[in-house]
Amino acid sequence: MIYGIHLIRAHRGLMSWLAPRLGIHVSTISGWRQVPPERVHEIERLTGLPRYWIRPDLWAPPWGSEEGWFRMHGNGGLPPGEA
Repeated sequence: MIYGIHLIRAHRGLMSWLAPRLGIHVSTISGWRQVPPERVHEIERLTGLPRYWIRPDLWAPPWGSEEGWFRMHGNGGLPPGEA
């Protein structure tokens, strides 16, 4: 699974789409090593990407450890409730 800024970079066109909605330039996003914590909620709202994918070091999935969930339940790689 790809997380954080790498997830945003992996989706073609997402940085260009996201930057004006955040009121910043694409080069600002390109320069991020991590998504700044103060931007996480807005990016979550705009993209639908859960905050625990954007900054897994700051937010855990609501069911606890994502790795633990998949190891215990499998579920075809889907989060709980999306089977």
